[in-house]
Amino acid sequence: MKKMHICILSLDNQPQFVGGVKRVTSILGKKWIEQGHFVCFLTSCTSSIQKSNFNDIIQYFIPKPNQILSDENITAAIKLIEEHEIDIILNPHIENKDLTTFAHNIKRQKPIKLISALHFSPASTYNIVKESFFIPYAIDKQPKEWVKNALLWLRFKLYKGQQIKSEESQWLKTVAKESDSFVILSEKFKSYFEQGSQNIIAINNPIDIPTNDRPQKKEKKVVWCGRLDITGAKRVDRMLRIWKKVTQHHPDWKLVLLGSGDTNRINNLVRKHGIDHVEVVGFCDDPNDYYKDAAIVCTTSTVEGWGMVLVEGQLNGCVPFAFDSYESVHDIIQDGENGVLVNPFDLDQYAEKMCQLMENGELWGRICTQARQSVKRFDSSLIAQQWLNLFQSLQNKTKI
Repeated sequence: MKKMHICILSLDNQPQFVGGVKRVTSILGKKWIEQGHFVCFLTSCTSSIQKSNFNDIIQYFIPKPNQILSDENITAAIKLIEEHEIDIILNPHIENKDLTTFAHNIKRQKPIKLISALHFSPASTYNIVKESFFIPYAIDKQPKEWVKNALLWLRFKLYKGQQIKSEESQWLKTVAKESDSFVILSEKFKSYFEQGSQNIIAINNPIDIPTNDRPQKKEKKVVWCGRLDITGAKRVDRMLRIWKKVTQHHPDWKLVLLGSGDTNRINNLVRKHGIDHVEVVGFCDDPNDYYKDAAIVCTTSTVEGWGMVLVEGQLNGCVPFAFDSYESVHDIIQDGENGVLVNPFDLDQYAEKMCQLMENGELWGRICTQARQSVKRFDSSLIAQQWLNLFQSLQNKTKI
């Protein structure tokens, strides 16, 4: 295979906080480098903290991160492409319209292949807004807030929801049209696009599988990991409400909450609602340190593109729990075999299934074993090769 020269676009407003997209692209980038290809990040970073490399991948920065579409940034990108003979630009941030337009502008000026990758569900914005009304832990017992929510919900039902759905769909179609290839995270997301779209490719997210994967000693611990939001996608409030039901029956178990966000607000909710046996850790450098001794890993998201928390949990021998609220969750969890799926957004069923697992060590052991085995199909070496095959096919089209 011809040596590829790959440039990955990146957004690092807070380089000390590494989100899922950068973790995924860096895993892939390292694998491509190991196979002899050149890989770099071209990053928009508004922070004064700018690291020259990330996860051993060289990192360049656009000169004007607050003006992504400036001529100076385009010039800097073209210079980088020429100096390193870049063949492929990978844009994993198509939700950012400025960065995506930036990529389109570069492609119009240089004969490179542009691959756009969608790391979210194609209808994520619509679904998040749809589930953002009447959240008890957000509006509590404030009559004005309930009235406000009722008016916003009515507006959403009458026209705003369809407007969001239409705009979201149209943007994805525009990006796909401007790209040589458009990568989604699951074959199941193809239903959002026109049948027969030739450049829509599904590739799952990768995970590094350690050579030493001996099972760890587990404690009676449940880990929830994600942004500590109440009105966004992750919905930690759901986990708190679920745990309040669970801990009444299993006070010897502990819930650990990981992720960036307002930890003071979450601690206040825990105290206010009398929820026992909860530790709010907040941001942590490596959640795997917590997965290793946990028996269960949970997400309570409205929607996800993939759900790296679930896969990372499986890798570490945790039984994953998730709502059956987005298509790609079925790529990761087969209910009752390698994890647990719950009807969206049935908090009582979630708590009931969790209690059943806590009370049945044999069931937990069987699901845990299957989870550890099933995650191997996402091994980073296999997924990285799928990407390289895509790069090669695009290069071959150029030759023709």
